[in-house]
Amino acid sequence: MTPLKRTEIIQYIGFEDIDPEEKRLLDKVASEYHAKIKRQLHNLTDLSIHLKVHSKTGSKHRYEIHTKAMAATKMFASNKTEDWDLPTTLHKSLRDLETEVKGKIKDSKEPKLTIRKE
Repeated sequence: MTPLKRTEIIQYIGFEDIDPEEKRLLDKVASEYHAKIKRQLHNLTDLSIHLKVHSKTGSKHRYEIHTKAMAATKMFASNKTEDWDLPTTLHKSLRDLETEVKGKIKDSKEPKLTIRKE
């Protein structure tokens, strides 16, 4: 019997409000960052991108993006990204998520110093 392979998922929430061309661009950007984050964690990683569109009635929209990366043992999140340009907002959010992952990985790999009493 062959073992089941777990697939990685990029989950998009709230993307019904944007056009298909923007969806393709955002999928490309998300896939690139997903690969980077996966390399940093050395593990299978799921990515969740939650889009909120504010002021839908006017000609310009304000976008808010929340991103989460879920690894086997830890979850990383970025919740503080808002902007008027959708690709810029996604880049900022995923860059923030990538920085958080780097920081947590760096913290966990630093050797702990012990002070010996003589």
